[in-house]
Amino acid sequence: MGAPAGLLLFGATGFTGRRVARRLAQRAPAGLELIWCGRDREKLEGLARELGRGRVAVAEAGDRAALGRALADVRVVLSTAGPFARIGDALVDACVEAGRHYADISGEVAWVRRLIERHHAAARERGLFLVPCCGFDSVPADLGVLALVEEARRRGLGDLASIWGVYRLRGGVNGGSWATFVELSRREDPRLLADPYLLVPGYRPSEAELRLQADPRRAEREPGSGTALVPFFMGPINRRVVMRSDALIGYGAALCYREYQALEGAGPLAAELAGGALRWLSRALSSSLGERLARRYGPLPGQGPDERTIEHGRVRFDLYATAVDGQRLSLRFEANGDPGNAVTSRCLVECGLLLAEPGAIPGLDQPGKGGLLTPASAFGLPLLTRLANQGDFALSFKPA
Repeated sequence: MGAPAGLLLFGATGFTGRRVARRLAQRAPAGLELIWCGRDREKLEGLARELGRGRVAVAEAGDRAALGRALADVRVVLSTAGPFARIGDALVDACVEAGRHYADISGEVAWVRRLIERHHAAARERGLFLVPCCGFDSVPADLGVLALVEEARRRGLGDLASIWGVYRLRGGVNGGSWATFVELSRREDPRLLADPYLLVPGYRPSEAELRLQADPRRAEREPGSGTALVPFFMGPINRRVVMRSDALIGYGAALCYREYQALEGAGPLAAELAGGALRWLSRALSSSLGERLARRYGPLPGQGPDERTIEHGRVRFDLYATAVDGQRLSLRFEANGDPGNAVTSRCLVECGLLLAEPGAIPGLDQPGKGGLLTPASAFGLPLLTRLANQGDFALSFKPA
């Protein structure tokens, strides 16, 4: 594509951006120039001095001219600056115009749908990779499903009919993620967000498919352990990303994927009450009063958990798959660190480094191979391998 081999991080001085920047400074090869980009020159220069690496580019989120100048010397752009639906368009537009590969940590699926409609066709023709949702939204879910599909085929189990993902999490919430959650609850049309095929524009499912793929609403029991489960609050995001991966890659049968969170020690009534509380919170945030209260009492952008909370966080993610013929297989995914901060940062960094490495990803820069992609369709299992090799993730398969 003719672009120099540089990597730009937009939002580098934000709460998550600083963690990503530190990780990039440690992991990026010496020959890869790093550019820290944002709106505050003083903070950016302080970050560059702290890390002892990288140069500064100043640009506001909506300033297309400044963003265009910042992208002049880069091959890859990473972004941690949200809410993306409010401030992310100009950067993605600038990347497409300049022919730069892009990845972010958004989980804003309605915004991603708009990006698909605006940029997928042009990016595909140019071999340009645009990959949102490269943090905890939605690398573990998206790559976990792909790994199960590939392992089932390797074992001769055939196509998978259903997968349940069950999370056990320990960590905190940063202000940027909270602001995005509030923005989504308040601004987006709930009927749009309820569409399970939101990220597969043009597909016309039957009524039976829509019923099959509807988001779970009731408490369930975990296979094997019997632990109480409630629908995972980020499940609708991850499910839509997985369904786009299925449309782009092709998983065979009409795979039904659902996500839950484990409630250790909870009985059926407690699980139903917890699930109802989550639904109530979402509805409450959609009101103007709920939004004001959330912004007043929730963490502010730039704030987040302390370092001890982040480092002592934990993710355990069990996926239970059932093949079309009834055979079963499970995958356990484990990671140390707070999911929304430590795990998200590690995932985005490895995605960026893959995009920056010539020849690391099949189809990169090849006409007809790009587009508005998902982590699974863009990076595939090599991303899991890189994360596992860094000691960030551990995965194990077993019959369910």
